[in-house]
Parts: sequence; structure tokens; C-alpha cells
Amino acid sequence: MANDHAWRDEPPGDAGDNTPTSTSHSQRARVAQALLALSLLLAGVAAMHTGAWLGTVDRDGLWAWTIVSVIGFSIPLVLIQTRVTEKLHDPSLTLPQMLLASTVAAWAYTLAGTSHAVVTLMQALALSFGIFGIDSRPAVYCAAYSILVFAVTMVRQCLVDPVRYQAADDLLLFIFLVLIVVGIVINTMRVNRMRERIRTQKQDLQQALARIEQLATLDELTGLPNRRFLQQALDAEGLRSQRSQVPWCVALIDLDNFKRINDTHGHATGDAVLKWFATQAKTFMRASDIVGRWGGEEFVVLMPATSLPDGVNGLQRLKAMLEAQPSSPPPEGLTITFSAGVAQHAKDDAVAHTLELADQLCYAAKRNGRNRIEK
Repeated sequence: MANDHAWRDEPPGDAGDNTPTSTSHSQRARVAQALLALSLLLAGVAAMHTGAWLGTVDRDGLWAWTIVSVIGFSIPLVLIQTRVTEKLHDPSLTLPQMLLASTVAAWAYTLAGTSHAVVTLMQALALSFGIFGIDSRPAVYCAAYSILVFAVTMVRQCLVDPVRYQAADDLLLFIFLVLIVVGIVINTMRVNRMRERIRTQKQDLQQALARIEQLATLDELTGLPNRRFLQQALDAEGLRSQRSQVPWCVALIDLDNFKRINDTHGHATGDAVLKWFATQAKTFMRASDIVGRWGGEEFVVLMPATSLPDGVNGLQRLKAMLEAQPSSPPPEGLTITFSAGVAQHAKDDAVAHTLELADQLCYAAKRNGRNRIEK
């Protein structure tokens, strides 16, 4: 009776999403479906007692069936509501509830007397509500159990009560029950295939969106944050500094004689130089610093919580490390240096002004002979 798409511990559309929001949604769906299962059972109980009042259902054993059925379907609801089942492979207890529904329905079949045909409809309804919430293999297991338990029950009733349970009529009922159950299983397999395609498509879409986001924030050649990302980071740091009053610096780096490298050795070598420098800068700057490509051969370094002297020292360390490197990008003997300007952000200045100041200092470094840092 329980139909819960959380058989895989996730509702449709939330594949692979384990955020607190999706978990809460799954829990609510499990509780709702357990309530639905109990409600359907109570409706069946009411129908059986109505039949007893009308004289078509046996009163003997009816209350025992009622108590066992209500308790049996209340237990999963309590376990789910208290999150006892949360770590299980089937936290909704879908398969156990469906097997219980088939057992309860077969028991009801023995009590229904002349109204026993109605019970097979109740069983088909229970399966239709529950079977679409589980994988194909458990669905087959559940269907096989349902067919088997009703086959045994029908044969027994035809033997012990042939007046009310006539073999020909029950055989026809059984055939229709099998057709219904098989049809439900086939549709379950189709639904599961569609669900899997949707899940795959969603994963592909998420990967595509992640790739688009990556392309929007990373420089494709160097793998460093691009100008768009840097601008956002600079603006965020400017807002943060207004609240915290913590100083920060920005440096603009320009590789020396880069046009000559391109003209002399070709653009492939120029690209190799850019990638090599990006790797060195990521390696030798602090983990808290953000190194990004501003454009062309220009790079920006955002240094949070850094005073101007510390910012200059950081660039000096990078400069010294580059000069001490035993290897450089091809061709052999190619020396890479840079000119840089470092500016500390002033409280009342715009971020754009601080960046412009770093740019002017960088140009001053190039005018003053290159391979130097101005502050």
C-alpha cells in the first residue's frame, strides 16, 4: 500500500541531492505515504465490517484480522515518523508494507465469504499504490509473493468452503488478478526506466551547468580565476573591509617583454609561458591569496588581511622564487620576469580606484626598468 519514491532514499527530481532540504522533503514524503497506506487499510477495515453488518463477511476472526492489520500498518508509520528507518536502504519500508498488504488481503479473502471477489480488487489497488515506488526487482518479488499467497489461499478456500468459494469462479478471479499484477509490474519497469533516464539527464544537466559556471569564472588557458571572478572577489573584499576595518592589498602583475616572446618564439610558447607563470604564482603565493588572470599577460593578486609592507613582501617572495627556479618554460634559457604594482585599499576609496592605483604603479615599474615592484 505504500508508494514512496524514496526507495532509493530520494524523491523524484532529487536524485543525488543530499542537502538538508531534500532530506526533509524525503522524510515528509515517506510519512505521507505511510499515512496513505494506513488510511487505505482503515478504509478496507471499514468495508469488511460493513460487509459483516450486511451479513456477507464472516464475523469470526474479523476482529483479530482488524487488530493485526491496524497494528501492522501503524508500526511502519511510527518507525518512519521517528526516523528509525532513516539509515536503511528502504527508509520508507515500502517492500515490507506491500508484503504485509498482500498477506492482510489474503487473510481478508478467507473472511469475505460471498464478497471475496472484492478483496482481489483491494489487492490490485494496494499493489498499484505501492509498486511504482520501488525498483523493478523488488516489484517482481512483491508481485510473485502476491500471486503465490493468493493462489494458496484460493485453493484452500475452494477446498474448505466450496459453496461460497467455487473453483471455476475463483480460477477466473485468479487469472484476472495475475493479469493485473503482471501489467502493474511491466508498467513499473517502464516507469523505472523513465525515472533512470530523467536521473541521468538531470546529472548531465548538472554537469553541463557546472562546466558553464567553470567557464564563466575560470580562465581557460591558465586555469586561474578570470577577470569576472576577480572583480566579484575584489568587490566582496571591499565590502568586507568596510565592516571589519582589516587592511587588504591588490597587486597588478605584468610579464616583462611578453610581446617579444610571442613575436620571437610564437604564440604557442607565449601560452606555455602564461601557464607556467600561473602555476608558479599559485604555488608560491599564500593559500589565502587569490591569483587570477586579468587579461593578456596581466595578472591580479588579491591579498586579504594584508598590509602594504606584507603585500610587497609577498610579491618579492614570488619574484625571488621565479628567479631561483631551475627550470622555466621552453625554449631553453628563456627567462621570465615581471613588473608589478601593489596598492593597499583605503577605507573610503572605491575598489576601482585601488585597482587603478595598482595599475599605475605597475606601469611605473615598467618605466623604471622592469623586473621590479612599485608600491
